[in-house]
Amino acid sequence: MTNCWICGKLADSAEHKIKKSDIVKINGTGSYKKGEVLLHQDDSLIPLQGSNSKLVKYDKILCSSCNNGFTQPFDKAYECFIDYVCDNRDLVLNQRFINFKEVYGDNFADEQRNLYKYFVKSFGCRLAHYKHQIPTDLNRLLYQENFQTQLKISFAVNEDKLLHHSFEKTVGNSVLYLIDGQKFF
Repeated sequence: MTNCWICGKLADSAEHKIKKSDIVKINGTGSYKKGEVLLHQDDSLIPLQGSNSKLVKYDKILCSSCNNGFTQPFDKAYECFIDYVCDNRDLVLNQRFINFKEVYGDNFADEQRNLYKYFVKSFGCRLAHYKHQIPTDLNRLLYQENFQTQLKISFAVNEDKLLHHSFEKTVGNSVLYLIDGQKFF
């Protein structure tokens, strides 16, 4: 057994590696026919059985209180962001920037902060899964309204995948690289 990397309580909840809402957006809920939705993992395409498949979940690394309560505003900010990107794909591709006020309206400062916290949650879960130390500043910032951290988040458009391949029924996570280009995991 392990402890929740956020609060330290017993970890009894399995977080999705890939947001369930993203998987559902691709093909709905329930069971999938073989080859209908593919998981891109380790340079392979693996048929996904459904949106709750063990293949798209980490082991239990969070407590249910953190996963189903405390971090829900972060998850919702991410879902709103992804909805905006999907609904405005051509605009995002042409402009190459996103105005968060257009995504979140007048509450954009709080929701943009929650989006950042979602990415911290996701990154922390990935670190915990691979048994890496979670930087204490990342854990602390989840509880703070104002924070400073050395974690930098950048967005990029992979035009090769978007424009030249049919990946509409493919989900996956990319390898993380250190700034000097070394593979992290």
